[in-house]
Amino acid sequence: MIDRYCFARLRDELATPTGRAEVVARCRAVLAAAPESITVSVGTPADDSASSWDISVVVRCEDLGALEALLA
Repeated sequence: MIDRYCFARLRDELATPTGRAEVVARCRAVLAAAPESITVSVGTPADDSASSWDISVVVRCEDLGALEALLA
């Protein structure tokens, strides 16, 4: 198994609770449709201690080939 982590900072106009929710929903929809992904987890910080990022994406792939196909 390979876990790929991505932490993203959103533009100011999206760095709101509503904007984050929209981005999270879109990420989940797009990544869930990819056959290479095994599990997808998208979320936001639980509190203000993570001030350097707005959303996190974790994709778990079966092997390196599946990850490379997903990233392409």
